[in-house]
Amino acid sequence: MGAWAKSVAFALFVGLFLVAPASAQTADPRSPYTEADIDRVEARSVENVRGVLHDNLIAALPRGERVALSDVRLEAPRRTNPWRPFAVWSDSRERTIVFPMETIRFIDDIITVMVALNKAGCDIRWVGTYAGMLTRRDPPDGGRYPNPIEAFGLDRAALLADPTIDMFSGLQLKTAVAFVLGHELGHVALAHRVIGDADASRRREREADAYALRIHRLLGAPPLGAAPMFTMMGHTYLGSGDYPSVAAFEASFAETGTHPLDGERLRAIGDAIADDAVLYARNEPDPARAQGDMVDLANNFRTLGRLLDDPDIRLLQADTARSTHWDELKSVCPALAQ
Repeated sequence: MGAWAKSVAFALFVGLFLVAPASAQTADPRSPYTEADIDRVEARSVENVRGVLHDNLIAALPRGERVALSDVRLEAPRRTNPWRPFAVWSDSRERTIVFPMETIRFIDDIITVMVALNKAGCDIRWVGTYAGMLTRRDPPDGGRYPNPIEAFGLDRAALLADPTIDMFSGLQLKTAVAFVLGHELGHVALAHRVIGDADASRRREREADAYALRIHRLLGAPPLGAAPMFTMMGHTYLGSGDYPSVAAFEASFAETGTHPLDGERLRAIGDAIADDAVLYARNEPDPARAQGDMVDLANNFRTLGRLLDDPDIRLLQADTARSTHWDELKSVCPALAQ
């Protein structure tokens, strides 16, 4: 299969954490969000995220763990400086999870755009191109990066006035946020510390992912939003397509990569859903039928993970991100521009 055909397959399946920067109250000049944008997140979203942590995730754990984790705090600084689109981190000593408001808004926006383009029948690979441009191109006119909705020339209020877009983006956002929080909660619960060895760091990240998946299993809710989130994260990171050869990337990753590749993480989620399909399906109106749906979902996660780490696709993604101009994104979905 050629790179373009693989990329098409990758888009079809999409359709179906980081070293901490400094938290800040002052914006990085490149940040895509205004003070008014952050004010809205503070007013409407922060307490909801805190509720997901305590009322959904910690509440799902056995009593002993609930008590042990009852003092974990969510901090939501307005910004990070420098700005990073997926910046979320934790401190097991301080028993805190840090989820910046900029990050909450960015994840919300990028999922909303993916759902909107998919509903309109447009090519959602362009959302990945946008994500890749954030780390491979300077901001337009040397200023700030456009946020996902601005980049595609869309109107946020108009998108969310569509009940289908509002419903599906909301579902994916909540499950994406839940998986991120569950992952960071895992770091706290397992008393993970920051150490310099990259291989040990990757092992801890896998353990934190497994902890998040355990909570989702206890809830009987698969982490649907992890698919778009890890896919877009994968586009922002420099991968094999940004190196002289796959071997050069693999050598660099083995020495410095603090997190598993995003494709590996998606495949692990797929394996977990397949292994416990009965538990993930138990809350559905027809659990027997839903069990089959969970197996299909697991296979989609696995396939997406394989495609995301494919060297041919990584090269195509990197080349496309480097060669695309910001203004081009506004014309990729005429159906939404009408």
